[in-house]
Amino acid sequence: MEFIDGEELKSAVDKLDKGRLLKVVEDILRITLKLDMLGIEHKEIQGGRHFLITDKKTYIIDFDKAKEKRTTRNFTGAVALLFGEGKIAKTIREKLNIGIDEIKFIREFAKKYKKL
Repeated sequence: MEFIDGEELKSAVDKLDKGRLLKVVEDILRITLKLDMLGIEHKEIQGGRHFLITDKKTYIIDFDKAKEKRTTRNFTGAVALLFGEGKIAKTIREKLNIGIDEIKFIREFAKKYKKL
C-alpha cells in the first residue's frame, strides 16, 4: 500500500486551473475505461471522494468494495460525475466552458458505450 499526498476531486476541482482540470477529467475517463476493460467494478465512482489529485497525477483509491464483473459501470459513472448535475459537474462545465450541446453529446456517447 502507498500513501498518496493528494486532494479529493470534490474539493480540488474548485482550485484547479483550466489546463490541469482538463487533464484530470481526461485521466478520470481513462482510468475508469481501463477498469471497465479489465472487468473491475469499483462501485464508488460517484461523489468524487475516491479520486485523489496531486500536482502531476490523478489516482483512484479504495478498492475494498471492488468486484470482478462482466458488466461494469465505472466509465458511465465517471461521465455522470463529471458531466451530470452535481457540484463537480457544474464546476467543470463553468471552468471548461462546456455547452449544453457538448454535454448532450457526451451523455449520448456514454449511453451507447453502456449498451456494448
